[in-house]
Amino acid sequence: MKRTITRFVTFTGNSANTQYTFPDIPELDEKKVKAIQVVTASVLSNTPSGATIINDTDALECGLTLIERDSNERILEQMPLFNLQREKNSGLLITFDTPQKISFTQSYVETFDATTGIAAAEVVGFIIYY
Repeated sequence: MKRTITRFVTFTGNSANTQYTFPDIPELDEKKVKAIQVVTASVLSNTPSGATIINDTDALECGLTLIERDSNERILEQMPLFNLQREKNSGLLITFDTPQKISFTQSYVETFDATTGIAAAEVVGFIIYY
């Protein structure tokens, strides 16, 4: 992997089946993503701006959906965040067989359970390899 960029998805609450979209990532508009990794509080407690990162327990109640930019096809659909936590999966990094152009403004994290301890303004981090 040549390059990485880290971005955060912000939760505005904890309702079940709610989608929280990525911020725009113009640096990746013409890039192909090779892999993506989730970062929770077990790796990093706060973002550089001071936002609190969700814990591992709350990450169990969330999934990731990634949308391919040109075709609008779902590359991943409700992939449990746990599966994308490198430190929880023997250090393995989940990679795409073929690098993908991802529409991050259409991609999202979804909460599956309203009983999570996720608070408004908490975030989940993603290391994006391209």
